[in-house]
Parts: sequence; C-alpha cells; structure tokens
Amino acid sequence: MKKIILVIIILIVIGVLSGTYLWYQSSMKFNASEDIAIEIIDGEGIKEISQKLADNNAIDNPYIFIVYAILIDGEGYDKIVPGLHTIPAQSDIPQIFSLLQANPNREISVTLPEGITSVEFVAILTDKLSVSDQELRNYLLQSNYYQNLDTVISKSNLYEGFLFPDTYRFYFLSTPEEIFNKIFNNFQIRWEATIDGPIDYEKLIIASIIEKEASNDFHEKQIISGIFHKRLENGIPLGANSTLNYILDEPQRVFTSLELNYESDYNSYLNSGLPPTPICNPGLNSIVAATQPLNTEYWYFLHTPDGQIVYAKTLAEQEANIEQYLS
Repeated sequence: MKKIILVIIILIVIGVLSGTYLWYQSSMKFNASEDIAIEIIDGEGIKEISQKLADNNAIDNPYIFIVYAILIDGEGYDKIVPGLHTIPAQSDIPQIFSLLQANPNREISVTLPEGITSVEFVAILTDKLSVSDQELRNYLLQSNYYQNLDTVISKSNLYEGFLFPDTYRFYFLSTPEEIFNKIFNNFQIRWEATIDGPIDYEKLIIASIIEKEASNDFHEKQIISGIFHKRLENGIPLGANSTLNYILDEPQRVFTSLELNYESDYNSYLNSGLPPTPICNPGLNSIVAATQPLNTEYWYFLHTPDGQIVYAKTLAEQEANIEQYLS
C-alpha cells in the first residue's frame, strides 16, 4: 500500500514539474507580432521593467521574466541599459533580456501600406517612433521637397502622393528630417528606376485614384487607367467614388443626391479633369498603370459588394449594372 502511495506521489510530482516546465517554456516564447519600443528609465528595477514589457505586449508573463532574470541570468538585470530600446517582433525572453543589456535606440521596422493618406501615414509614424504628430506636420509644412516640378505641391495635404508606401527602418529617435529624407529619397529612386521620365504630378494624381479604385490586380489597374485617360481626353468627369470619399467624413459606396452635388474640386462627378492633388499615396503598380494605360472599349466600371469588378461600354450598361449590383 505504501509503495502504491509513493508511486502516486511521484507521478503527481512529475506531472506538476512537467506542467510547470511546459508553462515556463511556453511563456519564454515570443509574444509581439511587431517591433515594440520600450523606454527603460534609470533606476527602474526588474519588477518595473518586466511589468512594462508585459503592458506593451512584448512578453506574456512578467513573472517569468523575473524568474529568468534572477535564476537563469544571475544578476544580469543589473546590466540593463536605460534608454529607448527596440524589441524586434517575435523576440523571446532570452533575446529581449540580451537586447536590454545592449545599447538602446535600435532601428524599428515600420510598414506603411499602399493607398493610405498622408494623415494616416503620419499617424503610423507617430505611433511607432518618438516624434509627435505636430512635429511631422510642421516639418512638412516648412519643407521644400520637389520644388523643381512644373506645379505647386500642396503642403497642406502633407505631400499627399509622395510618401511612398514601403517597409522602412527608422531609429526610434529619428528626427522628422531623417524620416522624410528616407521616404522621399525612396520615392525618387523607385520612380526613376521604373518610370521613363521625370516625376509627373498629373500621373501621380491618376495613380492615387487607381490605387483606391482598383484591386491589387495589375491588369485591372491598367484597364481602369485606360478608362480614366479616355474620360479625361474627352472632357467627361471621372465619376470616381474615391475622390469624393476623400473629402467626406464617412466613405460611401453609393452617394446621395446631396453628396453627388457637393461643391468641391475633389468631386469628380461634378467636375471634369483631375482633382487638385493626389488622394492617397499609391504603390508602384498603380503608378506604372497610370503611365501605361490599357485602351479598351470600356468607359465605365464598378465594384460589386463582394469585390468583383464589372465594366460597361455605355452609360445605359453602367446604370443597369448599378441597378443589378448596388441597389
């Protein structure tokens, strides 16, 4: 009987130890899906640091970090360097601990998606870096990029169209000048490497509308580009939802009569020609499509609620498609 009890106790102990080990190992794994900036203040102890890491979703469990710091790494927590540290995505606890013992202010990876506006662009930068929204806006308003173009760039729109979507690496303490020099240089390099000729502001405006109107399919972008070019050449309003949505508080798929008659240079239902500025920051495929339109028999198009594109050759066909897919 005593042997049976002993065996049961041993099995329970083994089970508890195994469960504890598995819990410990799982807690050691990475938690963050993106780079995270953590500021370690001089004088903070391991408890405050571990809680700060957990609050910023760099780790799952602050106690595991404390256990690792004390039992595994000895007194290595005394070597943690105060300052702004970048924790790369998918870092586990040993990696984080090692990073915090190194010099701070590492580079942060920042992805800026295609089709976002400059306001959204700035918001992502301020969320990831130490710089404020107002500092970035003020810098753009006072800067003089692209003054050699044959048009006046609207700084109030924060260089809409010129902030090239890409994945960048910035230091957490980067200045506005360092940030935008990198972004604008990237735009210049990408344009010159892909497009035959200097930066064309009208083509950039068309590209921004294509970016908002088309899917990621390059062929579709070229067809829509061809439709826009034909309408521009014939003095027909573009009738692009995206230009009107650019100035509305809430984007709409179908507009009311009041919205369709809203007086604005961005209302491409009311006005022929292009809006005064780009309406977003387009990706490279949209820029290429704007410079390489595909000539087809279509004059109209729409997207169904499930994202399918439907083309039309005549206004009557377009109205029938609207009735069928959007009513």
